[in-house]
Amino acid sequence: MTVPIVLALIGGVALLIGLFGGGVKAKEIEIPKIPGWSRLFSAVFGIILLGVSVWLYSSPPSGGIATLTALVPNQPTDIPAPVEINFEASKTSINDGNCSVLKWNVQNAMHVYLNGTEMGGRGDEEVCPRSTTTYTLGVEHATGYFEREITVIVEDAPLTGENNIPFTYADDFRSGITIHAVRAKNTGTTIEFQFDYTSDVERGVSFFDPPNGETISIQEILPAGTNTVMIAADISALQSVSSITVNFYIPSKELTGRIFLEFEEIEKILP
Repeated sequence: MTVPIVLALIGGVALLIGLFGGGVKAKEIEIPKIPGWSRLFSAVFGIILLGVSVWLYSSPPSGGIATLTALVPNQPTDIPAPVEINFEASKTSINDGNCSVLKWNVQNAMHVYLNGTEMGGRGDEEVCPRSTTTYTLGVEHATGYFEREITVIVEDAPLTGENNIPFTYADDFRSGITIHAVRAKNTGTTIEFQFDYTSDVERGVSFFDPPNGETISIQEILPAGTNTVMIAADISALQSVSSITVNFYIPSKELTGRIFLEFEEIEKILP
């Protein structure tokens, strides 16, 4: 019940008492008769209360509300936009010697760091770890510091892999045979070397370890013409050397030339 209504009820009762002098009984409520001067005072008091209630009802005070509003501090309106972080890798599992590309796109950030180095909000970077590595993208925002991580797993090169093996000709290499390509493949117990060549006559070939002069592989026959020949060498023999020379000769055992295989490529497919 509002204040104007309460004042109106009290004022109405006081006015009735002033006009009729009391002597009213309604159920348990009984208003006794009062003398004349009290009736006059009651009537005047009732009229005043009724007037005040009408005034309050028609013109509610606003000063209190304005004062309360003034005491409430201004609420912040400059709320920063939430940070958005996208961090991914082109490959999360690679073989030793291969690479992956890290990509990131960060919105509404103050600073962005990749493993501690500050970067732009959007970019990419190629990584070629030699062992399993975790990369951390750090993001500085008005509301705090956030991190995302990606782990790139590095696995050993597969045993069954096949590599092209670069080579160089020795200074004493003679004409009559041309080596077009050399490839090597791990079969589990041996490394199979495949030679693509062109030779004017039938020739022999052997694998040779220059430091100690030991023959790594048995001699094979290379037919004349343009052909491909496969020569196998034991993995255990290759694991004990650090370089390989291939000797070519004609049936009379006359040396006709050498080529040097790039051993680093062979090591990639050794267990």
